[in-house]
Amino acid sequence: MAAPRIGVGCIVMRGDEILLVRERGRWSLPKGGLETGELVQDGARRETYEETGLVVELRDLAFIVEFQAQTWGHHLQFFYTAREVGGSLSPKDPDRDVQEARFVPIKQLREFIRFRPRLVALETWLRERRPRHFTFNLDKEPAMLRKRRRVGVGAVEPDMPNDPIEEADL
Repeated sequence: MAAPRIGVGCIVMRGDEILLVRERGRWSLPKGGLETGELVQDGARRETYEETGLVVELRDLAFIVEFQAQTWGHHLQFFYTAREVGGSLSPKDPDRDVQEARFVPIKQLREFIRFRPRLVALETWLRERRPRHFTFNLDKEPAMLRKRRRVGVGAVEPDMPNDPIEEADL
């Protein structure tokens, strides 16, 4: 398998709410790919600003999510805790893939995030508040949660075990 694709993102909280973005119809933490020559922390700040409009100050490494699948390849994603220091909640995504950014109640995370590796890592971090490295082989375990309610898109949808996910959604 080729070298991993590096992703970076942030966890931004307001009280008992967490910042999420809806990108191409799927909810996630603000995150994206590291650009050539960019430092990981700089990329996390940039991606958060582009996808949410918020300027953030990084605090600590929250978790690393590493996953691989024959169809998607190998991904290594770094997520940092961050606090708002400026900007306004309005996506500035140059690719125009982000439709919405908003704070949602933490207790409703499973109604929004379906990508299991990221959800497992985030829920564990919210409980433990210590950095961890999570690894997933998605050829041997499910990538997506089975039941879903696509928030912000419409009504509750049925189980879709073969729901395709594009590599860009990762």
